[in-house]
Amino acid sequence: MKVIDDSNGVIPEEVLIALQEEWYAGSKKNEDRFASVTMLMMPPKMFWGIKKHESGQHEITASRSLYSLEGHINHYFFERVFGPLEDFKEEFEVKVNYHIDGRQFVLTGHSDLVNTRSKTLVDWKNLNVGKYQKGEFGEFETQTNMYAYFINGMNQKGFVDFQIENIKIIGKLRDWSAMELIKKTKNYPKYMFVAFKLNMWSPNTAKAYIDNRLRTLLYYENYDLDQIPECSPEERWQKETTYPVFNCNKDGEVKEKARACSGTANFKSPEQGEKWIEDRIRADKIKKKSNFYTIKKRSSFPTRCAGYCDVSRNGLCNWWNEHRSEYGC
Repeated sequence: MKVIDDSNGVIPEEVLIALQEEWYAGSKKNEDRFASVTMLMMPPKMFWGIKKHESGQHEITASRSLYSLEGHINHYFFERVFGPLEDFKEEFEVKVNYHIDGRQFVLTGHSDLVNTRSKTLVDWKNLNVGKYQKGEFGEFETQTNMYAYFINGMNQKGFVDFQIENIKIIGKLRDWSAMELIKKTKNYPKYMFVAFKLNMWSPNTAKAYIDNRLRTLLYYENYDLDQIPECSPEERWQKETTYPVFNCNKDGEVKEKARACSGTANFKSPEQGEKWIEDRIRADKIKKKSNFYTIKKRSSFPTRCAGYCDVSRNGLCNWWNEHRSEYGC
């Protein structure tokens, strides 16, 4: 696999060299795999778009590879610090032959760190402050529990001499700001780095999840990419479309930066807004007021499609090709 510079020279040469070396090393390790742990979590359209595109592809753009660079840097840091220490396994490679419905699949992954003394799987994550404050760790929990399930399976078969009983995340808050701390913003994290534990799944729960994901993905194995159903808004990292109500003039024009009328910001349908307006106009008449209202459709941005999906970035997703202009992309 060759990394090509699609930035017109903006990406430094040294970064391009680093990306090329990482892709070469990774592709050699994973030639026989069906999927990584991360890939198992992908929607079917994204999964098969990557599988079918990369099977015949010998070049990859540098811009596509940049997102993984910080992760590689973190892994090298873990290797340097924890590599010599007896109680730690850094960048531990998970590779299993998984059997389901009479077929066998090679599944792979890399856990950042294992503390064999405390039987703890430690994973490094970058996340924003808002996600940390809301406790939105579902994907982290799913990914790390699959690692733990595979490692414990390797332990039972005698391939490794340690097992996992705990899962811990070390998080870097990428948008953390010292100024927010100085301003004493409510519940703002004191430090750029945080640590927290995740729930540990039972072996049956983990196996059921993996079986379900494999069967879901394999159902579309022989479909053309355009025939695979589009990703859901949740899978596109896109919030639900809402229909808030705004005050307006008699021509239906809304002031710039106007806020939605109280209680209407999360209306899920135009009908909700129309009912609210009817009730409000009735109340206005009683108070002898004359106000005008209008409903605005708010479509949230499909973040994954625009910046984090290789399939859409390579022009292979029919849904994104059809809708990208709606989002200014």
